[in-house]
Amino acid sequence: MGIFNLFRKPTPPATNEKAVRIPWGSVSTEAGVWVDDAVVMQSVAGAAIGIIAEAIASCDIVVRRVAADGTKRTIYDHPLTKVLSRRPNGFQDPFAFRLHMMHRLLRAGDVFYVVVWDGIYNAKELIPIPTPTMLVTGDGDVVWSVASAMGDQVVGPRLRGAGYTDVISDHDVLRIGAVPSIALHGLRSSSPTDQARGAIGLATALERHCASLFSRGARPSGALSIPGKMSDSTLARIRAQAESFLSGVANHGRLAIFEEGMTFQPFALDSVSAQTMEQRRLAVEEVARFYRIPLSKLAANGAAPRANVEAEQQAFINDALLPWMERIESAMTASLLQADPSGAHIIEFDVANLLRGDVQSRAEAAATYRSSSIVTINEARRIFEGLPPLADSDADAVLAPLASNVSPAPPGAKELTDDLSEIKEHFELQKILNGKMIDAINAQGRWVQGEKDTRRQAEIRAFLASQDEEQGHAD
Repeated sequence: MGIFNLFRKPTPPATNEKAVRIPWGSVSTEAGVWVDDAVVMQSVAGAAIGIIAEAIASCDIVVRRVAADGTKRTIYDHPLTKVLSRRPNGFQDPFAFRLHMMHRLLRAGDVFYVVVWDGIYNAKELIPIPTPTMLVTGDGDVVWSVASAMGDQVVGPRLRGAGYTDVISDHDVLRIGAVPSIALHGLRSSSPTDQARGAIGLATALERHCASLFSRGARPSGALSIPGKMSDSTLARIRAQAESFLSGVANHGRLAIFEEGMTFQPFALDSVSAQTMEQRRLAVEEVARFYRIPLSKLAANGAAPRANVEAEQQAFINDALLPWMERIESAMTASLLQADPSGAHIIEFDVANLLRGDVQSRAEAAATYRSSSIVTINEARRIFEGLPPLADSDADAVLAPLASNVSPAPPGAKELTDDLSEIKEHFELQKILNGKMIDAINAQGRWVQGEKDTRRQAEIRAFLASQDEEQGHAD
């Protein structure tokens, strides 16, 4: 046993602990950390999973009818809407149902439900089950083998004991998957947690390093030099005494006294030299990249300033939430609406709660939608505030856009408009005629004046000529 081994913490023995699948249980990483479900939920990945899962769980799942013109209308009295938004099964409320679904998708990659149908093939219960095994029968039919190995579990509409295996038809199973795994030929999905296990292991290793460092009062480890040779019992006693003086936050600043010429030489590498905080921040960014979540959502140091939070919120919805919603909507529509003869019904998330802002923002949005003829007053009350409709008939009328300055025409307005047009045309014509008449009068006046001027000039010339003639006779 070397002398340096006396000051190292003993290496814990390798264990083969059972872990919840991610998707295949505990996974070793290059950072030397075994990543199981407990490690995932205690790391930054657990925060990312919680943010995404709770955001989607806050949105109701409803059935909508799509008209021929593409408009959608929520069918609140549809049997499936009541199941999805009121009572999915006998032991989960709607929020817990959606939250469990997202945790399974983000951590395991797949989530499975047994669909309990009524007499006319309307789903009346969705019961979560452990990940089953897909089998193909000799007739080409797909069935799922479900084993309840962890105590009594509900498999289908029945309660089975531990160790019981049930086979369920594919028609009675709702499967929602993340990304099909190429390595598993698409039979299992690869979750973001499984893809990020290396980054999670590194972030966990850095966190444990910081915890270990500060538990020793932020002092780096070091070596205690002892002259001469000592027995193992003496070395163990000296080690215990040295650690009692040098380790721990409570011992920070205490005076250490050594004997027999012993000297303590701390190692040069500390948390500053190792850039621990910078590495931890980069580890958070690496994990967030797999979940497509903005750093501001994780309260990461150096995240975007407040001016960019609105843009990051929209990016969070578009990149981190909508793809999961699309997967769930597509899988549920295909599996739960098999008996829809028209094919006009779809399953969608109601994202009104997700887009809900402060009072001023909601009021401005409602006013804009109302003035733009997008919603009526009653629709705005229901969408933005969840208020009951007004009895006033005008509350269900669509307001004409303010920019067009168009008001509803009263009775007889067309006849009045035609009369006004005729009167206007009459006055325009009269104006033209009056103008022409004035021009003619002016022209006549100018002609008369010209004639008068010509006659006057002739008289003057005649007078001057007569004067010249008389003057000539006088001479």
